[in-house]
Amino acid sequence: MEALITVIIPYYKGEKYIHNLLNKLNILASSFICQFKGFIEVVIVNDSPEENVVISEKNFSNLSIFIMTNEKNSGIHTSRINGLSKSTDPFVIFLDQDD
Repeated sequence: MEALITVIIPYYKGEKYIHNLLNKLNILASSFICQFKGFIEVVIVNDSPEENVVISEKNFSNLSIFIMTNEKNSGIHTSRINGLSKSTDPFVIFLDQDD
């Protein structure tokens, strides 16, 4: 099934925030799937390459999660552009890790 919406999340040492955000997106995606027969793709752009982003996708079964890592800390703007390059969906939403 092809995603309809890509959510791009720049990530910088945000372990304490990311799971709460993904839980909310997972709930939203479950409603979205029921109504529109689509799903939400999440692109997490790790801007702290010295830190691994660990996400248990089984906890977020309604999301398609991709993790990209910048080669070096490049800032939020570059992270958003890198995430956008991954998306092929007609709609894109930018969220911050602590939204």
